[in-house]
Amino acid sequence: SSSSSGGGGDGGRHQPLCLVSASMDKTVIVWRYDTDASVWLDDARMGDIGGNTLGFYGAIFSPCGQRILGHGYQGAFHLWRREEGGRSWLPQVSVSGHFGPVYDLIWSQTGCLLSVSKDQTCRLHGEWCRQDDGQSLVTWHELARPQIHGYDLQCIAMTTPLQYACGADEKVLRVFDASALFLANLSRISGREVRSEHALPLGATVPALGLSNKAVYDGDETTKPKAEEDGENYGAADVNRLPSFSAQQMSKPPVEEDLLQNTLWPETQKLYGHSYELYALASDGCRWLASSCKASKTEFSSVLLWDTSTWKLAATLKYHNLTVTQLSFSRHGNHLLAVSRDRTWSLWQRDETSTDAPFRLVASTQKHSSVHQRVIWSCDWSCDTRLFATGSRDKKLALWSKDPQLLQLESRSSASAASSSQPSYVNCGDGWGVASSLLELADAVTAVQFVPCSGAEGASTSNASSYSLAVGLDTGSVLLVSWTVAAQWNVLHTVSNELCPTQTVQRLRWRPLESGQPTSRQQHAQLAVASADHSVRILAFPLSSLTCTS
Repeated sequence: SSSSSGGGGDGGRHQPLCLVSASMDKTVIVWRYDTDASVWLDDARMGDIGGNTLGFYGAIFSPCGQRILGHGYQGAFHLWRREEGGRSWLPQVSVSGHFGPVYDLIWSQTGCLLSVSKDQTCRLHGEWCRQDDGQSLVTWHELARPQIHGYDLQCIAMTTPLQYACGADEKVLRVFDASALFLANLSRISGREVRSEHALPLGATVPALGLSNKAVYDGDETTKPKAEEDGENYGAADVNRLPSFSAQQMSKPPVEEDLLQNTLWPETQKLYGHSYELYALASDGCRWLASSCKASKTEFSSVLLWDTSTWKLAATLKYHNLTVTQLSFSRHGNHLLAVSRDRTWSLWQRDETSTDAPFRLVASTQKHSSVHQRVIWSCDWSCDTRLFATGSRDKKLALWSKDPQLLQLESRSSASAASSSQPSYVNCGDGWGVASSLLELADAVTAVQFVPCSGAEGASTSNASSYSLAVGLDTGSVLLVSWTVAAQWNVLHTVSNELCPTQTVQRLRWRPLESGQPTSRQQHAQLAVASADHSVRILAFPLSSLTCTS
């Protein structure tokens, strides 16, 4: 495609007549009309060399003619600005994001947000902190693209602050470590000093016809071949020798070319054990990693438990008959909760006395007696681990506990127990049972998470008998609800449609509250929303009123 830039003949200020063209050969060319020769000559060429891209779909001049915006096959925007007093075009920071449904996301202790999508990429989003006209300015950008895969990415979990595990539409579970170059660039861009206890590779690169990110160490990096004398074209042999990684020192968010090639994280482990495509992951952030795959039979629906200290399979947790849709460890990793398409949940408790079975089944529901009548999509633990929540396609949200204070067994009358909203107490094992009346919502509950802890001991932001949760629905709506023993359910806030996704909410993640953060950060809780509409959104709720502000 092409776009022109020119001026009128009214004698006023005007721009020289130029034309910009974009091509699938990965180039954007600016053409200028030569009046002497009466021909159009190429005045400048932009684009990228290497990377797994399919070129540009279009480009356009800005109204002032000093900038060019191009867009490519994979949804990326490329922005160039003309150098003042020159003819060179310099790449500029532009917007970026997924171009497929976003299935999962997770916060890192570095303050960054990682998301995985059907577009086969894992993207790391972070804050760009800078001074603008004497004022502090903070904006969110894509700071790295740790993984560019050949399969649709489905789930992600942080095993350490600088390591994550990822599952895709394949049978292999892959583990990635942060690179030394990423930590250095994160310090310059976000002002966060993050150090690793171990030596890290400089970066990573993907070999031709490969799917694994291979580590690049300091001293391995090669230099680019010299261009031809005209400064524009490489020879065919030189193109084959172009490196796919160069250590770029960045003080601002990377452009698309660097995201594709210079921000990958090295792959450190491959874990084999599942028979079908990976579906759900959870980590206690210390030692244990749990995974599940798509399953239509009992023999394939087991949860595999991995020991991250040895990266060996530690146990196979068998209970469910169909796909385990979500996994969640309690705050200190003593319990593992699994929910499934078979409409049931299972609760596993850590057993320190056993070497063969580190987790044992302590509670579960049966399909015929479960309070949920459809597939259970989501689950989460409260900060004090006294409660966990389950959300289902039947449009119901339920809370479960074994704490007598929360169960209120003595106050449950037979009339209320017989009502549809207040199910009768049934001991599911180890005293666990439904603690609340069921909250019936307008659509299927696809994501749920408790408001984060405000203290080191795991206290809720409310008192011990009051809990707040974020709930995502199949329609894209996001709600904030609270539950108390006395008043049961209360809808605190419904996020406006302008801020909500337009399709299914796939995942909700509260940003962990950190000490030593700016005042504005301490007064707000940030909620990350992953959606099938290809978006990743971050909503801010004041801790005082838990009312959405942005």
